[in-house]
Amino acid sequence: MVKNDHSTKGVVGGPHDFYHALMVAQYGQMIAEGERVGELAWLAGLCHNTDYMFGEQTEERIEQYLEVVPDLSGKEKVLILEAVLNHSKKNDPADNPITVALKDADRLANSGAIHTIRAAQYFPSLPPVDLVFLFCSPTGTFRKPNSVAEHLYYCLEWEGWLRLPKAKELAARYFRERQEFLKNIKDQLRETGLYPLPAELL
Repeated sequence: MVKNDHSTKGVVGGPHDFYHALMVAQYGQMIAEGERVGELAWLAGLCHNTDYMFGEQTEERIEQYLEVVPDLSGKEKVLILEAVLNHSKKNDPADNPITVALKDADRLANSGAIHTIRAAQYFPSLPPVDLVFLFCSPTGTFRKPNSVAEHLYYCLEWEGWLRLPKAKELAARYFRERQEFLKNIKDQLRETGLYPLPAELL
C-alpha cells in the first residue's frame, strides 16, 4: 500500500521516494532502544513520507496503513502517528521513543553519501555551489539555500541533534565524509582559480 502510494503520487526516483522511506525505516529499527520500539520505528519510517504526499489527509492515510498491520495496540498506533507528524520538527524533550528514533533515522538517511545526490534532485534549479559565498551566503537557509552545497553544509549541524547512542555511532563516519566532501569542493575551486572568485568574474 505504501509503495503503491508513492507510485500513484508520482514520487518515484526522487528525493522522497519509497526507497528513502525504506532506508529511514531500516535505520529506525537499527538504532532504536528495544526490540518493540524498533518494530514501531520501522513502521513509522515506512510511513514518514505520508505528509509529503497527502498533506492535510496525512493522519487519515496513516491510520489506513496501520489498519492492516496485525498486533498493533491503539496506543502504539498513536505513538507511530505522533512520530510521523512530528518527525520534521526540532527535538522536544516530550518526544516519545518512536519519535526520537524516527527523527534520528531520518537524519541518518539524510547524512550519508546518497543524500548528496538526493539534495541535487530536491533543488534542481540551484547551482551546485555559490562561487561568491561558497557554503554560507547571507540570505541562504537550510530550507532555502542558494546552492546545493550550502544545503549540504547546513546538514552538518544535525550531528549534534542526534540522541540515540547507535545513531551517533553510525553518523560519525557520514559526517566526516560530508566534511571531507565539502573540503574537496573548496580545494578544487581554489586550484582552478574559482575561489575566491576574481572580481572581474563577479
